[in-house]
Amino acid sequence: MQETELREVVQAARDGHLEAFTRLVRTYYGPVLGVCTGYVRDRWAAEDLAQETFLRAYTHIGSVRNGESFWPWLRQIARTTCLMSLRRSDSTLTEAESEAPGSAVGHVGETGPLYLRDLIHRLLASLPEDQRVPLLLHYFLGRPYREIAGLLDLPENLVRSRLFEGRQRLRRDLQKEAEAVLRQSGPGQDEVDAFVARCSTSACRCGRVLLEP
Repeated sequence: MQETELREVVQAARDGHLEAFTRLVRTYYGPVLGVCTGYVRDRWAAEDLAQETFLRAYTHIGSVRNGESFWPWLRQIARTTCLMSLRRSDSTLTEAESEAPGSAVGHVGETGPLYLRDLIHRLLASLPEDQRVPLLLHYFLGRPYREIAGLLDLPENLVRSRLFEGRQRLRRDLQKEAEAVLRQSGPGQDEVDAFVARCSTSACRCGRVLLEP
């Protein structure tokens, strides 16, 4: 679609012409699907996110100023949609594990496997978004540093820095939690360290976050 034609089609879509927006969907579906596939491995999940992206775009099409800015605008909606999906997935996983039979959440002094998994997920969810999102992409979805840098429009060295800072903060928060959970029994430092070690080796994908230097 030529630049002049694109401006006309975007303007028509802004004016409420559904057929014009349909043309935009046909033109940009492939690129949007490509962005979504960068965040999720599953093809069907990527297609769902692409559809959600266009639904959001249709709802907010009036905020586009001209055809030249349409793709950057649409790409940002796709990225935001994917990041929101990642946050929802992490929250759902945490809730599901905390409600699982035998979960020890809420019982002071209990440090069973389900409790440890829930604890690590809760601490991960409490991290600032600029640290949490790279951790989710790298440790949950297996994305390499360079790919994460492209997805988030960040220099690769900044991605590495945020991953390092996120891991360090997660360890510090875990240490505090361990001390709080075990305080009633008056443990020594060895017991606290053992608790942290159990978290690091628990059957949870987040455990790998704690094992890296």
